[in-house]
Amino acid sequence: MIHDNKRVGIATFYCNNNYGSSLQLFALYSQLKKMGYSPYALDFLHPSRLGGKFIRIMIIGNRILGMFRVPKLLLYRKKSQNKEMRPETFRKFQDFYEENVKYDDSMFSKKGAYYAYIAGSDQVWNINIPNLHYVFFLRFAPKRKRISYAASFGGNSVPAYNRKRLKKYLEGMRYISVREESGVDIVKDLTGRSVPCVLDPVLLTGKEFWYHCISSMHTYPKEYILCYFLDDTKLGYKAIRKLNLGERYIIKWIDAGVPCRCKEYELEMAAPLEFVSLIKNSRYVITDSFHAAAFSLLFSKEFFVIDRNYLIFNKQSDRIYSLLKSMNIEGRYIKNDCDIEGIESVRMYDAENIEKILNKRRTESEDYLIKALKGVGDI
Repeated sequence: MIHDNKRVGIATFYCNNNYGSSLQLFALYSQLKKMGYSPYALDFLHPSRLGGKFIRIMIIGNRILGMFRVPKLLLYRKKSQNKEMRPETFRKFQDFYEENVKYDDSMFSKKGAYYAYIAGSDQVWNINIPNLHYVFFLRFAPKRKRISYAASFGGNSVPAYNRKRLKKYLEGMRYISVREESGVDIVKDLTGRSVPCVLDPVLLTGKEFWYHCISSMHTYPKEYILCYFLDDTKLGYKAIRKLNLGERYIIKWIDAGVPCRCKEYELEMAAPLEFVSLIKNSRYVITDSFHAAAFSLLFSKEFFVIDRNYLIFNKQSDRIYSLLKSMNIEGRYIKNDCDIEGIESVRMYDAENIEKILNKRRTESEDYLIKALKGVGDI
């Protein structure tokens, strides 16, 4: 079914250099196109637009106030600035966005400009950020047009400084879906609403979609362990050494601004879709990333998730553990040295059963999206 002139604005992280963020945007964008809508990523920070300037001032103001309320945010900003990917990788990200996503930097909040607005996915509703994010709760849009898809809170406990505002913002959403079961509990606790837990967009589109996207890409002839870390990790290196006893495999390290401390490795300055291809063709994947774990599941790969060394806020790993628990494979989450010792004894999961679970949840997730978008037009 084609929905003529039904523009849907997506409010999420965009034009940043993170594989998960870029691919979840691309996946949701592609899903909406498949459903017959005209999606646009909202370029809400465009400096040449009046609306963009206003929102930019609001966001910067909130961040400054937030650093006074939560001083460790300043530490986070300082440490995160030390992580820089190489210019070649950066250019590949920019090319990917230009080739695959349409943006709207106009006055997208103007009455009648959009049929609906969707917030998500990824950690758009991060509960640790003081004052939350005005745009990601679609406060600029009419309430009846506000939808969230697989929004993540990035944790399972709401800080006291955000509870009042989060309650207000959630009550201002017409349709809500979240990515983790802990998010279901947060919404229930603050608003009394029961909301669905849906698949991240990269899982929603299904593996055939990704096969098509990477079908023309080069495959590596030798077996390799793919490593992708968002923060430095001693535990990750121990897992690499344990799996590569006898140096049977090549180590491929994804450039994400985190230096590799292995003696021998191949650095991969990958574009987002090359990142997907590298996961699909790997022997093992070792990561601290939600989306690397999601793609590993999708392609039935042997993978292990390392407990991430977050720069500041703790207890953010719930989003990854929630994914593994929903698939009954919590044993692939490595928390300490004891887990490393038993890593070789972890049996390959039942890929067919995982596929059945994903298919069931995919149907439920699609039904939610169809219902929410239809509901916006019924008023």
